[in-house]
Amino acid sequence: MDERTDEVVVAGEEESGGDGVIEMGKRYQTRDGRAVRVLCVDMKGGAAYPVVGLVCDSKTGNEFLQRWTVDGLSDLYTDKEPSNMGGLVPVPTKHEGWCVLHGLPYIFETREDAERQVRVENSQSKRIVAHLEWED
Repeated sequence: MDERTDEVVVAGEEESGGDGVIEMGKRYQTRDGRAVRVLCVDMKGGAAYPVVGLVCDSKTGNEFLQRWTVDGLSDLYTDKEPSNMGGLVPVPTKHEGWCVLHGLPYIFETREDAERQVRVENSQSKRIVAHLEWED
């Protein structure tokens, strides 16, 4: 009987450093923003496309099966297509913070914390509290 392990061995990973390798348990979407449910990353007989998942059609809500390389390139597009819009990318994580402009290189979690720091410094110079939003 074949025993499965949680460890995924990726050919050539040593050379690439393992960056960009699709993993189970993480959230992904296609480059054009469609939701993806990754079912496995080690399909037997999958050769160049061992990652298998379901892509949600944004118009109908139905899912269809698709395969990718360990780096997230889709089997539906050729290597010559630079956009590879069906490729997998991690779902961006949204962040929010507050920054005091003028002398403090620090991002605060809340506006109140940033304003409190301005009062603590008790400076005569004008300080501005700015709201920041970013994704990674």
